[in-house]
Parts: sequence; structure tokens; C-alpha cells
Amino acid sequence: MAVLLVPLCFLAVMTLISNVLHDNRFALDSRTDAELFYMAEAGIAIAENAFARSNFTGFTHLEDGHRAPEVNPLGIAAEVATQRTQDFGYYSMVWAPGHDPAESFGLPQRPQKIHFKVQRVHEETYLIESTAHIGRRHLTHRVYSVLEPAFSYVSFADGQDDFDGVVDATVQGKIHANGDLSLRPAGGRLDILGSVFSAGRILRSDGAAAGSVYINGVEMPGGGAGTAFDSRHPLWDDPGPGGAVARFGSSLLDAQLGAPFLVPPPIQSLEPGGFYEQKADLVIEASTAAAWCSDRTFFNRGEGRSVAVKEIDVSALAFPNAGLSIYSHVPVRLINASPLPAPLTVASQCSIYVRGDFNCPPQPRGAGLLTTDRVWFLSSSFADPPANTGPAMAFDSDDRLEIHAGIVQGSRPGDGSVAMLSLENMRELDLAVYGSMVGLQNARMAADWEHNSDAVPGISAWVVGGSRTVDGVNLAPVAAFSPYYVPPASRRLEYEPSVLLAPLMPRVSRRLEWRQE
Repeated sequence: MAVLLVPLCFLAVMTLISNVLHDNRFALDSRTDAELFYMAEAGIAIAENAFARSNFTGFTHLEDGHRAPEVNPLGIAAEVATQRTQDFGYYSMVWAPGHDPAESFGLPQRPQKIHFKVQRVHEETYLIESTAHIGRRHLTHRVYSVLEPAFSYVSFADGQDDFDGVVDATVQGKIHANGDLSLRPAGGRLDILGSVFSAGRILRSDGAAAGSVYINGVEMPGGGAGTAFDSRHPLWDDPGPGGAVARFGSSLLDAQLGAPFLVPPPIQSLEPGGFYEQKADLVIEASTAAAWCSDRTFFNRGEGRSVAVKEIDVSALAFPNAGLSIYSHVPVRLINASPLPAPLTVASQCSIYVRGDFNCPPQPRGAGLLTTDRVWFLSSSFADPPANTGPAMAFDSDDRLEIHAGIVQGSRPGDGSVAMLSLENMRELDLAVYGSMVGLQNARMAADWEHNSDAVPGISAWVVGGSRTVDGVNLAPVAAFSPYYVPPASRRLEYEPSVLLAPLMPRVSRRLEWRQE
């Protein structure tokens, strides 16, 4: 009997070992599957980000599948760019056992590799393909997307946006926010004539909203949460006659109803050495001196500090027939910029000021004002105040300040796209922006607003009129320049397609399809 137990025990032990090995192999395979998934997605993210930095122009492969001739079209780090020449035009990131384990993509016992490409498919459609390899196993992710001009929207926000606090405002054109979109005017009537999309929620309730909202002439009732007709209303996504689709059709969509997320223009393209400086016809430095360029200093009451700018007399610039693109390393103020003789784009990481009308009829040109900081609108009568005196009364010959441009600027959460900033008492003026306004809520002004690119260190900006911080000390409001801004008699934001002709026009990307193989 004891003799029989020996082989039985042996078989039991072998079965146990086999089961343990099987379970371990299953666990290892499951972990490998997860690592392959995240590695493939990492390749997609790296390619999307780099492609965006080139303003969506750096394709690695052409429509026919052949590699693009550029050595490093996405501007990827040198070691990865070198791998591209050896890997059929794909960018490759490789790790092998023996290298630093901290640099591996997953379990450091096996060879690992991510390779990816960005291929033009058809006109404005493109494919990003990313394949992850661990040992002999691999997984491929493919994302098909379409490009469109950022300036095809009258208002585009990379994150949450709001139209709160406005009184008697009109917005005409397409509106898109990648986060929550708040529609809570302080009084009067907010008229939106066009489509309204939010990749988050559309909010009408809460806050001190006293005004009314109309979308293409249809009222959007207000009230408290659950009563106001917004994303939190119980019938909002009801497919029946009480839902949002029945009331507004497809012109008002949030994430529940299928509004897409759009990849915004990247802030890296506006930074020194980025896409816009590389492509600029004219680069302005602190040392730039010319007949059309002079140094000016004035007090920005909105930031509570003196600012130094290069004042650019646009009428004195030489314009190529195809238009002029400018990149500035320092804050600039544009004067005599209406009318424009040809299309114009001004890009900077610093503030851009515009004094007087900009690019007005009879022939508005393509025009872009692009910054990760702020674009400030000043009346033609704006004088350069030397100190923190109260806001002067704005004046313009026709009682109207008119801007025709595509505008990209940093935008803190809570900044509304119709909160078009000035530094004056504008109650006697109408302020109208025709074109497109894009708010980058991950930009320098938004992400680092206490220490802006051209700010005085230690002084917090954007909060004058409330408490402010100077060298870490919280100070009370300064009555002499609080408030620094008196809203205009009326505000109008209206889409104008001529801005699409701006040089080096920024673009956004919208995903169409995701596949895994």
C-alpha cells in the first residue's frame, strides 16, 4: 500500500505544480495584456501631443503609406528620431534587459518596444497607429481623427467655460467647451444663435443668474438644480417630447447627448522655439528697434502693475501679398491696425494689447492674435497711465470698439468667452468682436496666473478689485483702481469666416474612431 502511495503523491505534486505554473502564467499573461494596452495608448498620446505641437502638420507617412521625407517631422527627442530611420519611418522607443529598469515600460525582464506613426489618410483625416511589443507579444491601437480650423468656432474653450455675469449679450456662431459650459447671465438676455456643444455638462442652474437665455430663439429656463433645464434636469436626456433634443434639436449637446472632445491648439506651439516662431516672417525681441517699433510703459490696472511693451505701428509694416506672421518674445501693443493691407498673425507667449479698432471693414483680412497669456482690447483714446489711478472713460469716434480677428488666449476656469478684457470705463462704448475666440485653459495665464510670463515676480495678477497677494502677504483691495474695468454698453461676439485666412491658422483635432488589434 505504501508503495502505491509514492506515485500517487508524485502525481498530486506534479498536478499542483502544473496548476501553479498555469495560474502564474495566466496571471503573467493578464499583466502583460494590461501593460501592452497602456503602452499602446502611451504611444498614441505621445504621437498626438507631438503632432499637435507642429500645429498638426508633421506627418510621418503620406496617403500612400510611404514615409514622409522629413528627418524628424514630429520633433521627437534625438534618440527616438534616430530610431525612425531604422524602422520604416515609425518612431520607436526601445528597452532591453540590461538597461536601466526605471526606464522600462513594464516588467523589466523582457524586451519592450513602442513604435508609432502619424499618417495622412485623406485631406484633413489622419491615422495615428501605435504598436506595443513585450517579448514576442504585441498589440496595436489605431485612432482615426479629423482636423478642422480652431477658428471655425466663435467660441472654443479647452476645458470649462462660462457666459456668466453678462448683461444683454449676443453670441452668433458655434460654441464648444471641452468641459462644463455655464450659461448664467447676470441680467437682461443672452442670445446664442448657433450650435452649443459641451464635452462636459451644460449648466443653467445655481449662482445668481437673473438673466434669460435663448438658444436660436428657444428659451432655456433657469432655476435651481433639477428645475432649470440643463444637464441636471431629470428629463434632459429623455428621447421623448420633454427632452433636450425635442426642445433644441441637435444644436445643443452635452456629453450625455454625444458632444465630442476636441484636441485643442497646444501651448507648446506658441512657446519660444515652437511652431509659430519657427514659421514667423518677423521675430520681435526686447532689443528690436525700428521705425515701426517703439518702447512704451503703462499701468495695467487689471494686473495692478506697470507693464513694458513694444508698440507696433501696423500701418508702417511691410506686408507680403500672402500676409505677414509675427512672433514676439515680449509683450506687444498694436496700433493703427485698421484696415489691414493683407492677412496678419501675431503670436506670443506674452500679453498682446490692441489699441483702437482692429482689421475693420470695408475689407476685413484673415487675422490671428495668439497668446498663452491675454489679449487686451483698448479704446483709441487709451492714455498710458503712469500709476494706479482709476479707469478713465473710454472714447472712440463712433462709440464702438470693433475687432475682426481669430483670438487664442489663456483662460482661467470661470473666465467667459464674452468676458473680453479691457482696462477702461467702457460704459459709453459698444464692444464687438467678429471672428473667433479660443480659450486655452491649460495655458500659462491659466496654469501659472500668479507668475505670468511677463509679470513682476511675487505679485499675483488678475485679482485687482479683490484681495491680492504681494510677496506672500494678502493685501486688501486698492480703491484707486478697484474696479479697474467698467463693462461696455453692449457686447457682441459673432463668427466671421474671413479669419480662416489668417497665416499659420491654428487647428483642432476630433477623434472619429478607435480600434484595437
